[in-house]
Amino acid sequence: MSIYLYRNNRQEGPYEEFVVWEWLQAGDCSADDLAIREGMAEWQPLNRVLGFQEPFYGITYLALVSIGDIVDEDLSRFSVVINRMKLFSGFTTELAQTYHDKMQPMVDGDADDWEEFISAAASALPSQLRETAFAISCDLVMRNGFVPQKADGYLEMLQQRLGIEDNLAKTITAVMQIKNRG
Repeated sequence: MSIYLYRNNRQEGPYEEFVVWEWLQAGDCSADDLAIREGMAEWQPLNRVLGFQEPFYGITYLALVSIGDIVDEDLSRFSVVINRMKLFSGFTTELAQTYHDKMQPMVDGDADDWEEFISAAASALPSQLRETAFAISCDLVMRNGFVPQKADGYLEMLQQRLGIEDNLAKTITAVMQIKNRG
């Protein structure tokens, strides 16, 4: 679906979504630039129009939940990681609460709900963000330098649903183990 941008006091486009995504990654446009798609009522920040925030947030939030006992430090760490990303530029506490509220029934549900969500979320993300979602999920899960038994199945399922190759998954896991050691 095509996206229009509003920059330099004028409308530009239409552009294909993947082109705009590449520009965003290269810094040729900003997540805060106004954008709109056909059928939308009003201009919004590009990061919301692209539609990658919610699936990315959900994947990484479920990784955090998969470890079991979440403490305030885990939630703070999650918030810091999310807010550092270009994708979440301008991300508000209210929007985080909205995403959290949407996720809560799934968190309280069963693993089949999680798998269905991850499959849908994975298809909504470009391949580069799938790799990033996996890396951040590993980082969150491996907060103590290892994968807790409770979360092992989640990371395996996530790797499969995101289409992360075994060698890359092993590399990411090894780096996160080193990063979170001690």
